Amino acid sequence: MASLTFYAVLVIFLNVKVTLQKVAFHSGAKNVKIANFFRIRGYRLAVSPFGSLALPDELKCLTTCVKSDECYCVNTKKHQNETVMCELLNHNMYHYPEKLTKSEGSSHWYTK
Repeated sequence: MASLTFYAVLVIFLNVKVTLQKVAFHSGAKNVKIANFFRIRGYRLAVSPFGSLALPDELKCLTTCVKSDECYCVNTKKHQNETVMCELLNHNMYHYPEKLTKSEGSSHWYTK
């Protein structure tokens, strides 16, 4: 089975936002999902997640979100053992801007 995966990363040099786009194509796949995530370092959306996972990296967290129809955005936080706590959220900062709060070591990833 042939598979092609494309990653594009754009870093804005204000060190505030990072965009990450992942496109995955698999032979025989009937639908392709593309998401363009933006990152806000030092913040998290303080809402109840519908899922929390310990994952090896942030990319796995974003990929998990893209695969879920319920997921609109994620909070991530790296632990000392290098795993990432991934919170899958079905609320977004556009509906709950007051819930975007400072959180040392966290990042909030969202789509526009």
